[in-house]
Amino acid sequence: MNKTALLFLLSASATSAFAPSASFGARSSTSLNMAVTTAQIKELRDATGAGMMDCKKALIETDGDVEAANDFLRKSGLVKADKKASRVAAEGKIVVANEGGKAVMVEVNCETDFVAKDENFLSFADGVAKAALSVDGDDIDALLKADFDGESVEEKSKALVAKIGEN
Repeated sequence: MNKTALLFLLSASATSAFAPSASFGARSSTSLNMAVTTAQIKELRDATGAGMMDCKKALIETDGDVEAANDFLRKSGLVKADKKASRVAAEGKIVVANEGGKAVMVEVNCETDFVAKDENFLSFADGVAKAALSVDGDDIDALLKADFDGESVEEKSKALVAKIGEN
């Protein structure tokens, strides 16, 4: 064997020994062949208002089923809402609603002034005030169970917390 061949043989084995393999740093998912499309992520984002990476994770977890991913996000959002419930909410809005000689004043709180100005929060506060018109007295539990567009005020609140990311 001549010196050139020996040098070539040594350099070829050295590079392959220290070069990263094809799977180096690769992540595996629950579904090995599942490709989540950007159209699916956009559809789920439009439906839920959740973040892009949350939507992608939910679609991967549910093998690309948008409806199941919507349920997955809703359930994980409820868990997040429960965790955030103990945080101080010192900002917010006071909303007044009246109808048929009855008037209510409702204070809806949030954590930051940025959320207090958000369109989603403002429409939620208006909806809570309208729902309060159907409640007799000042029972908070009754207000939480009151109808708000086909859901309870409490369910709408948890969905909003999951969407905006704060209590």
